[in-house]
Amino acid sequence: MFVGREEEIDFLNKIYQSEKFELVIIYGRRRVGKTELIKKFCEDKSNIFYTAQNNNREQALQNFSDKVYNFFSKSEYVDRKDMNYSHIIEYLTKIGIVFGYEDNTYKPNYLVTLAELIKIICISIIDTFGQENYISPIIKKDYGWATEYISYGLENNLITKDESEKYNEVITCHDARNILIRVKDFYMEKGHEIKTDFNFLINYKKLTREELCLAILFLQKNAPTFYFKNWNEALEYISENIENEKMVLIIDEYQYLAEIESGISSIFQNIIDHKLKDKKLKIILMSSSMSFKEEILSHEMPLYGRQTYQKEIEPLKYYRCQKFYDNFELKEKVMFYSIFDGIPNRLEKIDVKKSFKENIMDLVLNKDSFLYNETENLLKQELKKYYEYEKVLEEIAKGNTKLNDIAQKSSIDLQKAKEIVNDLERLKIVYNKKDVYNQKNKKKDCYKIADNYIAFWYKYIYRKKLLIETQKNETLYNSIMDDINNFIGKDVFENMCIDYLIELQKQSKLDDILIFDEIGGVSWNNSEKKKDEEIDILAYNVESAIFAECKWENDAVGKDIFKILEERANQAIFSQIKNKYYFLFSKSGYTNELKESIKGREDIRLVELEDLYLI
Repeated sequence: MFVGREEEIDFLNKIYQSEKFELVIIYGRRRVGKTELIKKFCEDKSNIFYTAQNNNREQALQNFSDKVYNFFSKSEYVDRKDMNYSHIIEYLTKIGIVFGYEDNTYKPNYLVTLAELIKIICISIIDTFGQENYISPIIKKDYGWATEYISYGLENNLITKDESEKYNEVITCHDARNILIRVKDFYMEKGHEIKTDFNFLINYKKLTREELCLAILFLQKNAPTFYFKNWNEALEYISENIENEKMVLIIDEYQYLAEIESGISSIFQNIIDHKLKDKKLKIILMSSSMSFKEEILSHEMPLYGRQTYQKEIEPLKYYRCQKFYDNFELKEKVMFYSIFDGIPNRLEKIDVKKSFKENIMDLVLNKDSFLYNETENLLKQELKKYYEYEKVLEEIAKGNTKLNDIAQKSSIDLQKAKEIVNDLERLKIVYNKKDVYNQKNKKKDCYKIADNYIAFWYKYIYRKKLLIETQKNETLYNSIMDDINNFIGKDVFENMCIDYLIELQKQSKLDDILIFDEIGGVSWNNSEKKKDEEIDILAYNVESAIFAECKWENDAVGKDIFKILEERANQAIFSQIKNKYYFLFSKSGYTNELKESIKGREDIRLVELEDLYLI
């Protein structure tokens, strides 16, 4: 199974087992491994995988056509009686390889004589290698049958003596292929590669001009592959040729296609409604645009109501990441996650034969590593004036998480700072950490960086790149390790504990106490003590709640920590909660005093670091 993505693979496989048409929308931020996931899913399935690019409309359609034709082809190109080769003929006519008749037409279904075949081959040779390859000069625009073509074919072993004597006879596909194989050898001897064995001509029917042009296309330098006239024709072709078979059509980065082909969603809608609804085709539309789901599935959009499934591909949860560094100690696993987050293309670079320090030095504190420009490249791909966004991310990483503080510290106008934060939130690079219980308390809202690596980069490396570039990597590593526990304890460990509780609920391991509706942090003003107080995690429903404290510290958690948690849980703000349960999460375990004091209490759970990795 694909490392860490077993759940997503199972989800997709269940869809594939369906005997009906499916339209699946897959989205997620860049770098989370969407493309690799879908490619893994498609390994043993008939599929067309097309990645849209931000190029011109004609090139996009040509690239898609190439994917479609190659899929349905039984040889190098599609060889079907209903295929329209007119654009190949038009192309070869335009560049002067074939010529029309007096009415300026080139009738494709007419049969071909050997004389016409060798003439077109010779003209192609001139076009590729130049006039000097001919013994006697041949004028390309010669509408008569020139004996020089036959002579040149004989002299260069392109045709045999017996074949030349039948130059006025219509040639079969089989005999034409024999000649074309010799032509291929001729080209190869001159250093020009021909990527075909002309297997689509392995039959004994008479050669038509469209088949001739298809063969000649292989002999052209930089010749385009033939393509559909429009997207509707391409999708109709797929519909007509899949018959009753299961197959998957994937369009990756669909947002680019929608930009250059504004009506593409309407084309899909029409094909789905009239051609595909009774087929077994599975269409997967993928995007790295975080607004993609809303844009494509909003009520006024053409594909509204057509999708059968939609799924966001998120970074791997911490417990799925451990497979990338399973042989390391528990605390090192947490440190790896706190730096690399759950992004597979980062995690797969970890060398399990090296130490934690060696991996960080090689992959992070190394100006030649792909991760060195990771954050900058990500921002450049998504945003204009990315340096303004870097200022905001740097301030959030420093702990300035309120909007006013972000604006002031980064010297950016408040309204502009709000726009920047909104953009980063849309891209899921930052998130607004809201009070999960006291939701009217907007003053407590703050912004956090969603990606551990980006937070790590702007906290420890962004302003200290000179240390790396002057080979002071060891100095930087030591300073990071002196503070790494603060970095982990502030947000990373707390988020891991939230994910742990969510996973327990998914596995029905909390059903004996409660099923919570909301989970997150909570803070309030204690009027009696005249100070703000908080609880790291509150997971609650109408009348029951889990109150949790998360401690990433070197000392074991003692009785005093639990006493504070219990006192806070019993304040007036939580008076409506009848059933209260307590979870403590600790990096370094618990004191014997605490363990003794809670004996017999079923409302308390002490979670060890090891427990986090046993789910």
